[in-house]
Formats: sequence, C-alpha cells, structure tokens
Amino acid sequence: MKTKIIYGLMAILLGVFELQAQWISIDNIPAEPTDGACSFFIGENLFVGGGAGSNSFYMLDTETDTWEQKANIPGNVARGWPIGFSLDGKGYIGGGDIGGFSLRSDFYSYDPVLDSWTQKADFGGGVRDGAFSCTYDGKAYIIGGFDGNYALGEVWEYEPDQDQWTQKNNYLGGQTIFPSGFIQNDRIYVGTGSPDGFSSKSDFYEYNPSTDTWIQKSDLPGVAKQGCIGFAVDNMGYMGGGQENYSNVLPDFYSYDVNTDTWQIEPNLGFPDDASVAWSTAAVYDNVIYLGTGADFNNNALNFSDEFYKITLNSVGLEEAHQKSFKIISNPVNEVLQLSGEHLPAFDQINIQNIEGRLIYSSNKVDEMIPVDHLSPGIYIIRLSNHTSGLQSEKTFIKK
Repeated sequence: MKTKIIYGLMAILLGVFELQAQWISIDNIPAEPTDGACSFFIGENLFVGGGAGSNSFYMLDTETDTWEQKANIPGNVARGWPIGFSLDGKGYIGGGDIGGFSLRSDFYSYDPVLDSWTQKADFGGGVRDGAFSCTYDGKAYIIGGFDGNYALGEVWEYEPDQDQWTQKNNYLGGQTIFPSGFIQNDRIYVGTGSPDGFSSKSDFYEYNPSTDTWIQKSDLPGVAKQGCIGFAVDNMGYMGGGQENYSNVLPDFYSYDVNTDTWQIEPNLGFPDDASVAWSTAAVYDNVIYLGTGADFNNNALNFSDEFYKITLNSVGLEEAHQKSFKIISNPVNEVLQLSGEHLPAFDQINIQNIEGRLIYSSNKVDEMIPVDHLSPGIYIIRLSNHTSGLQSEKTFIKK
C-alpha cells in the first residue's frame, strides 16, 4: 500500500502538533541489561518487568526518576518478550520465552499496594511471546506473537472481572511477531513486525474493538522493521526504533495523524545510530514518554541495554487544562496527600474518587495537604477543577 508522508512546512501548516524537546537520559534500571521487557503505568509510576534472561520487576517513581525493586514476576523463570499491561490499578504479566524457544502461557496480576502477585487464567491462545498488547475500555487486547514454532495473527481480548479470554477476528496483517502500535481515540493501530522472525514489514492497520473489524492504513515510512516502539500523545501516534531483519537497528521515529492517515518523520525523536532501540520497551503518562532496555548490533555483536530515557512532547495550542496541572508529592501516600504546582490557585474544586468511580471526598477549597488516613488501601483518582473557566486536571494516586 502506498505510504503517505507530509514533510517540513506542509506538516506545520496542516497540523497542530510539533515536538518541543529531546530525549533525556535518566538512571539505568538496576536490573541486568536486557531486551524484550514489558512496561506499563499504574497511576503515575512506571513498572518494568521481564526481558531476555530476567524475571525481575521494578518501579520507577516519575517524580524523582528513581527505581525501586518489587516482587519478582512469579514462576521462577525468565520471561523474554512477555505480554504486559495494566487495568483498573493492577498490572498483568504472562507468557514469554524462558529460553531456547521454550514458551509459557501462565498469567499473573500485580497489586501495587501489597506488592504481590495473583495467578490468573492462562493466556487463551496457549504459549505466547512477542505479541503487541494494549488496553481499551476496561479490556486488554493481545495481537500477533509467536508460539515457539510459528508467528501468529490471532487477536485475544481479556476481561479482568471475569478473568476470561475471548478470541476475536484475526489480525489483518496476518502472521506477525514483534508488531507495534498505539491507541488513538477509540481505535487500536498496529503494524510492522515479522512474519517469520527474520524478515520485516511496514504494513499498518486500524482495529475497531466495538465492531471487531480491521482496515488497512498507510504503511509506516522508512525501512521495514520489527521490534519497534509505539505510543500516543494527545492527538498523534508515534512509531520508531526497531530493527531491519536481523542486521540493522533503526533509530528513526515518525508521527501518525489518524484523521488524515499520514506520516511525518520526527528528527527530534531520533536516537544515535548506535543506540539500543530494538526490542526496547516504552510507556507514556501525561505527555512524558519513558523508553529503555533494548538491543543493538554494534561491533558485530548482539548487545543488551539497561539504559532509560524520557522525553516530554508538548502540543502547539494545548488546552489550558493540559497546561495548568499539578503534582502529587510522595506517591504512594500514607496519611496525607500532598499537592504542589504553581497553578493550584487556579482551581476551586477538588474531588477524589475510587477506581470504580464512586465519589469519596469533595471540597470547594483546594489545599496543598489533604488528609487521606481514612481511605482504605487502593487506587484513587483526584480531580481539580474550576467551575467558571471549565479548567480540569486529574492524577491517580495509591493509598498504602
């Protein structure tokens, strides 16, 4: 399918988004260098687990960019390229390659309050690694992957309340290991990968979870790749990194406009040519993308990484609600929820809800210190607003 690309001045005239920053190095993850890890956010904290030769699990406090080791992923086995995602304040990890193309299907949920794991129903498709995973409308979707013998085009939906897997219509791109993608609005966008673990692809597709239907979109520009990174910020999707076949790591990144089905190269997102950005892991929260681990082929050798980076993407013309936000100090919290931020005086209403959406606390006085000792341990959402201007901003916090 022909690729559509908008470059330079044309993109600025037609779009409302441009990049305002570059990648910043943060502390390395304390685990051994690896690739094929998974990552997700629970509240404002990033969790990273697994990878080739690893069953470790770490949390990054994004207020301080410091790491803390958590309870290892169960099973007492390494999990390369496992399935990982978060739903309703809990993390989920399962499957993965334990070495030598020996794969697993067992699945677990992680409670960040208790720092403990609970076994769940095995993955519905059997043993699996190298799949794309994401969450939408309270459910998880697992697309493609590898069963130890073949790349697959299966699509599975996970419903956490019932702990149940349901197979959906197959991926339109066919058999694919190491695909990548993102969610934009109410659609899932997935592409690239490999049909056989060696050759790479550029095709790209849109999935509607409500109708269980696929349509093909414009191919990702540049060299065909697998094991790349995908994420979405505001009204744009992004894809980049990855590897061409098993020869070259590709540091280029592109943005995707779902409204016009067009791609634009993003040089500010690019990494140095010798960077380890194949089979890396990435997750986004509040316009900040965290990316780390991965592999490269420098000096004709396969090298793994423990490095981590972050970048903040700022829209041109962001709504005031995105510009005027606040921070939570020391999350998770014990007895007092402490807020900070120069824009706190702009808000005149505070509401706190539990993860099910039930209102727990409400006040028309926004203080920097809010007692929460009466709250049960769990995940909560705090929302600040202004009745006159319509300004709103919300964060998620964990009560210990």
